[in-house]
Amino acid sequence: MVYTKNMLVIEKFCVDTLTFTPEATHRYVALLAVTDGRCHIDLNDTGTPAAPLASPAPVPSTEHTWKRAMSEQGPFCGS
Repeated sequence: MVYTKNMLVIEKFCVDTLTFTPEATHRYVALLAVTDGRCHIDLNDTGTPAAPLASPAPVPSTEHTWKRAMSEQGPFCGS
């Protein structure tokens, strides 16, 4: 994700991924956000087509951390 801080021209970027186990026929919404300079993904289950008015519920997930290569030219490393 690329973002600007305080509407300035300076662009910053971050990488965030997570894994979760989806349920059949469920719909999910992922919101990408930056809080205190840290990126994160908020993942919510919005229900099924049969229950479209269900309140979104947080989804259990595992967030992964990433580091850039020392040269800034190599791949990211993660856990």
